[in-house]
Amino acid sequence: MNNKVVKIGCGQGFWGDWLEGPKRLVEKGGLDYLILDYLAEVTMSVLAKQKTRRPEFGFGRDLPILLKEIAPSILNGKLKVVTNGGGLNPRGCAEAVVQMFKTNFPNAPIPKIAFVEGDDLTNSISALQAKGEKFSHLESGAPFSAISDRMISMNAYTGSEGVVEALDAGAQIVLTGRVADPSLCLGPLLHEFSWPRSDYNLLAAGIIAGHVIECGTQSSGGNYSLGWENIKNPADIGYPIVEVSSNGTFTVTKPVGTGGEVSVATVTEQLVYEIGDPQNYMTPDVIADFTSLEVTQEAPDRVVVRGAKGKPPPSTLKISGTYRDGFKAEGTLVLVGPKVFSKAAVCRMMIEERLRLTGITLEELYFENIGSFDCIPGMAAKRLYPEPGELLFRVAARDADEKKLERFTREIAPLVLSGPSGITGYAGGKGEVKEVVSFWPSLVTRENVPYRWEIVS
Repeated sequence: MNNKVVKIGCGQGFWGDWLEGPKRLVEKGGLDYLILDYLAEVTMSVLAKQKTRRPEFGFGRDLPILLKEIAPSILNGKLKVVTNGGGLNPRGCAEAVVQMFKTNFPNAPIPKIAFVEGDDLTNSISALQAKGEKFSHLESGAPFSAISDRMISMNAYTGSEGVVEALDAGAQIVLTGRVADPSLCLGPLLHEFSWPRSDYNLLAAGIIAGHVIECGTQSSGGNYSLGWENIKNPADIGYPIVEVSSNGTFTVTKPVGTGGEVSVATVTEQLVYEIGDPQNYMTPDVIADFTSLEVTQEAPDRVVVRGAKGKPPPSTLKISGTYRDGFKAEGTLVLVGPKVFSKAAVCRMMIEERLRLTGITLEELYFENIGSFDCIPGMAAKRLYPEPGELLFRVAARDADEKKLERFTREIAPLVLSGPSGITGYAGGKGEVKEVVSFWPSLVTRENVPYRWEIVS
């Protein structure tokens, strides 16, 4: 019987996560693999904007810096890294990582670095439409023609195939594009255990293990709704690890001595995060059934998950598309003293009336009183708490006409003198008008998304 256990830790739950997290996880975790999940829908929008300005960008540019910090564990052959930080430019990311090793470790052999691509469909849209792809909006059903002339990027959520093949070829670092988050974990498991693609229960186990750790510390005490006030040492929270057996059973844990908590509650909170139908969690590799799982506390900070069930993967892949969607601008004022709600109402009236006087009608105009539960729809109107002594008055606008928004930004600062008393905190100057990049989810036939990989060092 094969008693092999593979230890996989996730050191980034999104682009912008704690840079010390991966380093401390590698130093204390005894990992076989480190995965770094960089991509969310909003991340793809940010990368798309960056790449339109500078084509050599489009990937997580702090990734080479992060890899430099853990390079000794890679160079001694004890650690492999798999990440979708390649974003919209996996090849460029790989080249930047190679250069990092050449610059900082000139006397060491460069590890085998691979990139996986094929998810980027931006330049294939017309050809795919000729094959019958519609690219309708996944939720609203809106036709693709509504935004096709404003499209910036279109990437399919691909599976673990390219990761597995690159690892099979000896890659120590695998940099991908829009590989689905949990597939980053499944790839190493398929490589290590040689699980057959037809064993959907094992594939589901690997995907669920990846789902548990893909958001970083959300499974080890971070963003924990049930007991956040009791989390120990959150400043040094331990990033999560899965110890996976060849039969698909896995244990969720974290490095000994780190803060945070791994419990049935923290793990199950993450299990139900962004899964849709718990009986049919769709990924490019398999459809997983979360209702079959048995989750038990084996010991402090050790939770065992077993009983995964799976079904064949869907015939289509989800698409993450981005498109230009006008412009936005915002401004804030701090209102202090008595009757701040009345002051906010006057500020709102003045901005709306002055826009009317100048003949400007904006497509969208929002007002918020931050500090009065305005972030929670419907709560502010209930007035469940006493009026605060201060609040942050925020106004934001969106329109297709950039010039309208430029004029709008000049209506906020004047309230400091002409509005109610007790306005302060205006130090940012005129608000900046920014381009809006919006998300377009869609589907594409799996066979129309071929992947490829290449080792560059």
